[in-house]
Amino acid sequence: MKNSKIIIPLLFLAIIITISIIYNTLPRLQLNGPHNITLSYREEYEEQGVIIKNATGNYTSKIKIDNNIDTKKIGNYYIDYSLKLGGKTLHVRRNVKIIDDIAPVIKLEGDQITKISKDKNYIEPGYKALDEYDGDITNKVQIIGEIDTEKYGEYVLTYKVTDNSNNQTEVNRIIKVIDEIKPKITCQHEELKVKKGNTIEIPCKAQDNYDGDITKNIKILGEYDINTPGTYEIKYQVVDAAGNETLENGKIIVEP
Repeated sequence: MKNSKIIIPLLFLAIIITISIIYNTLPRLQLNGPHNITLSYREEYEEQGVIIKNATGNYTSKIKIDNNIDTKKIGNYYIDYSLKLGGKTLHVRRNVKIIDDIAPVIKLEGDQITKISKDKNYIEPGYKALDEYDGDITNKVQIIGEIDTEKYGEYVLTYKVTDNSNNQTEVNRIIKVIDEIKPKITCQHEELKVKKGNTIEIPCKAQDNYDGDITKNIKILGEYDINTPGTYEIKYQVVDAAGNETLENGKIIVEP
């Protein structure tokens, strides 16, 4: 039993050594470069050739190369190398994978930053999605995001598209719902009469569609001297939180 335990591993080792000797002494074709190659469909395949191992003489010109590669179409291809040597044909194969790794392009029509007044309906200006390999894929575009035109603020719409090779592109459009309506100034009278040296009380009120009562924001523009009797042309100014300005003409009459 002890002898059999020794003999079996030795036989196994001898077989491995024999196979190794045969493999390293018999003529064979060996790929120059990688066994598997991945290329973009826009790349050109550059032949790397093969090496003839354990053969005497130069047989390079007799190597037959057969391939079915079409670099303009994605898919799996191969290159077969063969060489007739004596009564044998040596053979080796290289695998080539053509892929689409180029992301599509989304073109937004209209402005990428769009302003819209509160309470107005948002109308999509449009978009196009083009892929170098798949062509027009506009129908695959997804629009992610919501706009509430009843509320002021900044909203983002994300346009997302994926081509048939799973290359993905996304772009954003910013929608700003803004206040474009000017506030209103209502005055009791155009002429404000005030005694010399007295404090001026503005006889106007200001109302804004969004900010509400902004009477406290009213300012008087123009030059006047409360201590010098006379008639002064002025303007009442009010500005809402969105920067919309309203001006109303007025007069300050300083009485002695």
